[in-house]
Amino acid sequence: MQEVRFASFSDVSKWLDSLDPTGSIPVEGDFSAGKSLAHCAQSLSMQVDGYPKLKPAIIRNTVGKLAQLRFLRRGTLAHSTDDPIPGAPRVDDVTSANGIAMLRSAIENFENHQGDLPPHFMFGSVDKPTAERLQSMHIADHASNFRP
Repeated sequence: MQEVRFASFSDVSKWLDSLDPTGSIPVEGDFSAGKSLAHCAQSLSMQVDGYPKLKPAIIRNTVGKLAQLRFLRRGTLAHSTDDPIPGAPRVDDVTSANGIAMLRSAIENFENHQGDLPPHFMFGSVDKPTAERLQSMHIADHASNFRP
C-alpha cells in the first residue's frame, strides 16, 4: 500500500484532478473507488451537518482527543477503510465520476460553512482548521488504497 498524505482540501482537490472519472480506478479493499469517495464525502458532510451517532463523551474526551493529537502530530490518520461511519446510512456503490463530484461538493459545502461545527463522532469538538486537516488525512488514508 502506498502512503498518501494530504494536509488540506487543496491537496485533496489536486489529487481529485489526477483521477480519471471515465475509467475504472483500481482500489484495494472492499470499497470501490466510487464508494470510497462517497464515504469520504459522507464523512465530510456529517462534519458540517452532524454525525448520527457519537461515541460516549468519556471516549470523545479521552481516547478520541488522544487519537486526534497523535494523528495531527504524525500528519497521517490510519483506520479501517472498509468500515462505515457509526450510525450513518449505508453508502451505495457509485461510479468514480459520481464519487468525485460528491466529494468536491462536500468540500465546497464545508468551505462555505459559517459558525461552529458539530462534534466529530470520535474526536469531539474541533475547530474548522483542525477539522479540515483531520478530514484531509481521512481522505488520504482512503486514497492510499487507490492504484494508479
